[in-house]
Amino acid sequence: LTIFPNPAAYEINLEMKGSISADAVVQIYDMQGKQVYSKKIGESESANLPIDVSHFSVGIYLLSIQKDGKNIVTKRFSVGR
Repeated sequence: LTIFPNPAAYEINLEMKGSISADAVVQIYDMQGKQVYSKKIGESESANLPIDVSHFSVGIYLLSIQKDGKNIVTKRFSVGR
């Protein structure tokens, strides 16, 4: 999983390869543990997924991808303007 750009201002792009596939869930949490985004990945989105972060506050976030109730990968990214 690659997240770019990092830091982001208005949008991040997820580039997913290998074991990450459709029927997974992308979740983003702020550093207080509050979920700020959640989306099920569809078949057409399983390779590249843009996410609008323009409404996120400046700071650090954790992006988690889960499948079948299990965490596949967690990455950190930041939003700055």
